[in-house]
Amino acid sequence: MSSVTAQLRSAIERRASPNVAGRRFSVVLLFFVLILVGIFSALQAVRRPFWYDEICTVTISRLPNMPAIWDALDNGADGNPPPYYAVARLARRLTTDDHLGYRLPSIVGAWAVILCTYLILCRRLDRLSALTGAVFVLATPMAAYATEARPYALMVGCAAGAILAWQRIADRRMYSIVLALMLAAALCLHYYAILIWPAFILGEAAVLIAARRFRPYVWAALLVGATPLVVFAPMLFRLRQYYGAHIWARASIRQLVSSFDLLLGIGAHSGLVFAVASSGALMYWIYSKTGAVSRSDENGATTSSTLVGEFTIALGFLWLPVVATAAGMISRGGMTTRYMLPAVLGGSLVVGYLTSHAVARVKVLLLLVFLANYALSSGGSVRRAVFGSLLDERAGAAREVAAILDRSRELRLPAVVSSGMDYLPMVYYKPPDASGQLYVLSDAQAALKFANSDSLELGLLVLSRYSKLQVENYRNFASKHREFLLFSRGRGGHDWWPERLAQDGDSVILLEGSTADIKLYKVVVNSDFEQAQPAVVLRKATPAGGKHFDNGIDRP
Repeated sequence: MSSVTAQLRSAIERRASPNVAGRRFSVVLLFFVLILVGIFSALQAVRRPFWYDEICTVTISRLPNMPAIWDALDNGADGNPPPYYAVARLARRLTTDDHLGYRLPSIVGAWAVILCTYLILCRRLDRLSALTGAVFVLATPMAAYATEARPYALMVGCAAGAILAWQRIADRRMYSIVLALMLAAALCLHYYAILIWPAFILGEAAVLIAARRFRPYVWAALLVGATPLVVFAPMLFRLRQYYGAHIWARASIRQLVSSFDLLLGIGAHSGLVFAVASSGALMYWIYSKTGAVSRSDENGATTSSTLVGEFTIALGFLWLPVVATAAGMISRGGMTTRYMLPAVLGGSLVVGYLTSHAVARVKVLLLLVFLANYALSSGGSVRRAVFGSLLDERAGAAREVAAILDRSRELRLPAVVSSGMDYLPMVYYKPPDASGQLYVLSDAQAALKFANSDSLELGLLVLSRYSKLQVENYRNFASKHREFLLFSRGRGGHDWWPERLAQDGDSVILLEGSTADIKLYKVVVNSDFEQAQPAVVLRKATPAGGKHFDNGIDRP
């Protein structure tokens, strides 16, 4: 038994201590990957127009100061904590391009995820396996979120830093401070970062059970790291109060399965199969490898408990969609797959652990497949940069808005955008020299009927207080404009106004020049409105008991 144990411990040490040439090669390859990610992500960031959520980031970040940002978030203008917008404001100052500036924190987050994953794995494994696990990140949606002006990628980067700090606590207790800071930073970027806590709690509990060792400084770090949630709890409560009645995304078992596929899979149910199979293989490794080491001596028990804790944290991240779905169903709050993005860390760690048992050729093949997949997905941006057409999509968005406004002037009719998801980007990309206004209509009751949620309408109403948006109550608008143009992409979901108007008996006439993807209607309102309805308003009330947020709408 002692000889077997010695061989196992020797194998682990060999994985963690490669020769000098192998170490240098892995470092060079790692930096090549980071440079590649930086270049491709920057090109993607410059090329792609902003979408609705990103323009929310831009709108809030452009407010004059942090008190104004705090007030906007206090009113439900967006769903992230205030520190994220401070980061976005700072990043924007580093470059002259809005699209690159506001997306720069996400690029840094992607770098942090890859680097931290590599450092976590190379402590236990050979460098090639560590690289394979780290590069697996690029085969997940993390690659797309690395070019988005939202906090998800940077939040996952902080989570990766927290895992790295937890792993190093066995060497120096001072890393518990880093753990607390990384966890707090993640919560300062996104409220749902709290979903990573169960993984750390389970990991530390595994150390407690395996080594019978209570580490109060680690538990203190987990507690201190959660304090931002206490600070922002009033804001989070008001956000839930404002949107919670008919939140746009509800957690469900169906969403749980689809989340695994979107985060870790390549086809139907492949993500869930990957999670189950890799978890089983890793559990086998835990018992076969660390069990023998722990029986050898006291040092072996310490090594074993740390390994078990690391594996438990990896599995906790891998199965984070289950925690997220359960939390969403219990709290009846909003839940969507991007809130579960830290699960890709679990997938990357598990891939690294399992590929360490493969022969070198398999590792190299997997590494090349992950890199080739990433390069191919980014090839469009590279080609556009080479041929000087990198900004064509942004210019196309501006031309689309200008064409609608030209048609509006030609027919002397106001222009209405059917979907709020389209409206906000169109207002953002409206050419400075284009005359005329774009409108979006608000009818919360109709939104509940056709889209099962009024979240988009409520969001636009509050954003209109902080930017130049023409959000009009439908009855008021229709009483003044019996005819108007309606722009629609015909994609259903939030784009339901053509159907609603047709059901009301109004004339909805498809104009010439419309295509399968872009439709322009002339609407003639046939309905009679006896009395114009008051506009939907948001308001704060301050009763005697203190500050109170009114759920805030006078519905027609």
